Amino acid sequence: MLKLIRKRFILLSVICALLAFVVLATKTFAPNYRIVAFIFFGLSCASLIASIQRKKILYRKNRTNIKGVFKGYGLQISVAFSLIIFVYCAQVLMPFSSSPLTGLSNVELSNELAADTGTSLFIQEKLEEQRIQLVSEIGKVKDNEVLMEKHRKKLLDLWFQWLSSLIETDILKKKYAGFYQIDYLSQPKNHAQAFWVSYGNLCHQYINVYQVQNACMGKSQIQILLNEPIPHLGNKSDILYYLKQQLTNNKNLLRLSAGRAYSKLVDKELQDLPLLHEQVDKALQSIDAGLLQASSLVVRNPLAKLEKIASERFFPIQKQVALNMSFIRVSNKPYGIQAEDIQPHIPTLQPGDILLERRNWHITNAGIPGFWPHTALYSGSIDELNEFFNGLPTLGDKTFSEMLKANYPDIHLGLQDLDKNKNKMRVLEAKRPGVVFLSLEDSANCDYFAVLRTQCDKGEIYQALLNSFIHYKKPYDFNFDFATDEAMVCSELVYKAYQPTGKLPIPLEQVSGRGLIPPNSFVKYYGENPDVLSPILFLESSEDGVEKADLSELKDSWKRPKWSFMQN
Repeated sequence: MLKLIRKRFILLSVICALLAFVVLATKTFAPNYRIVAFIFFGLSCASLIASIQRKKILYRKNRTNIKGVFKGYGLQISVAFSLIIFVYCAQVLMPFSSSPLTGLSNVELSNELAADTGTSLFIQEKLEEQRIQLVSEIGKVKDNEVLMEKHRKKLLDLWFQWLSSLIETDILKKKYAGFYQIDYLSQPKNHAQAFWVSYGNLCHQYINVYQVQNACMGKSQIQILLNEPIPHLGNKSDILYYLKQQLTNNKNLLRLSAGRAYSKLVDKELQDLPLLHEQVDKALQSIDAGLLQASSLVVRNPLAKLEKIASERFFPIQKQVALNMSFIRVSNKPYGIQAEDIQPHIPTLQPGDILLERRNWHITNAGIPGFWPHTALYSGSIDELNEFFNGLPTLGDKTFSEMLKANYPDIHLGLQDLDKNKNKMRVLEAKRPGVVFLSLEDSANCDYFAVLRTQCDKGEIYQALLNSFIHYKKPYDFNFDFATDEAMVCSELVYKAYQPTGKLPIPLEQVSGRGLIPPNSFVKYYGENPDVLSPILFLESSEDGVEKADLSELKDSWKRPKWSFMQN
């Protein structure tokens, strides 16, 4: 009986641990998902402890034997443990590798140090100036704000400039990391100066990284942006995450502490270099001032690491599940709205219109908030675009088609395609394969279809379309994240097209810890702000056919139940 109970406790422990992992990966119960994960983790530990309690009898029987193994070896074990710690510290503080500095003569080394000391001071000042600019720009961003392209570019430029200077300090830090190989007795000044150059750059790196990550706290959009791959650095990603982890890296903390102590011993050798000494002291004072706040990173960093591992392991599963669900429809009934139902309404549409669509009986409807689960952007055909933008000053003497062919050849080719029934491409949308062009007949092959129009003028619609075109052929974003532009979801494509115009100020909603806009929110926003969006068309299908519904019904349609079995 006790054995069976112990096995059940172990099973419960494993289940709770897995639940904690899933909650961290999916951010379920956001913004309190970490607390929930901790509760599950605590239950897992409690269950494990309970199972161990069942082993107490066995432990008591063998306790005497266990003690006998270690009896008489306490001193040896303590000494061995101390030696392991000593070797580790020695390897961190004095790496077992030869330094290029040892091959230089005294004069050559002095000249090298003089040049690099000046370079180091210059880079540190530049790093500080760039950090101030970057932190100031980050401070302008509100949490959960979707950044406009110009703002994104400015932030990424400042981020790359700051990173470049940070890399320069790292090069100098590593160059003089072998300062201990310079004989202190014969070259005391060179030894001390090499130490201060290496240690000074370490201190400036640490405080700069701390201040940047501190500015990013609570700004999830910024954190995601600064973790995006950087082409100029070999497409390395997760750089902000890596730098943040370095703040609590035991090797860096050991070097900071040991360096502070060692600096007192060699301080007297640098009386003629007060500026170098002053810069390091300034960095250390800043580190000391932030230590109280930085101490919380000791808890947050391991948790962030666990969260990242959980997310990376879970994302392929999430993607595959979402992909498989997109193919599942629990009814074989054809969609209510067919090509012949939508074609008569094409003349009422214009480029830039927002399309809302619902397909009943799809499993994916259950995971998307609200009645309307999909949205798309009506671009219009090449002929419609030429006619609509005819005379637009931005185009000069060119047609829209000529502008596309010259500047967006892929878009021009995409719009010239025809679907399998020879219908023209008129709709840009993000769906399972990615961002694609579809004919209106294919896109509107659904059960409910609506069209909303912004109050933008032709110039703003022109710009909105160009904003959407840059996302053509991007993959579908199975992570549903508005903070990155590497992949797109349907509502993100529409929102980011109009975001720079300021004419579609829909607030982001928190869904599983991510700031996004469900398609249903476009209709909800229209219902609450009829002066921002105008209804153009609302089609409903039923057993009796397709009906052009009264436009007044559209504003409350977002309140309808989303479950398929409650629809026709």
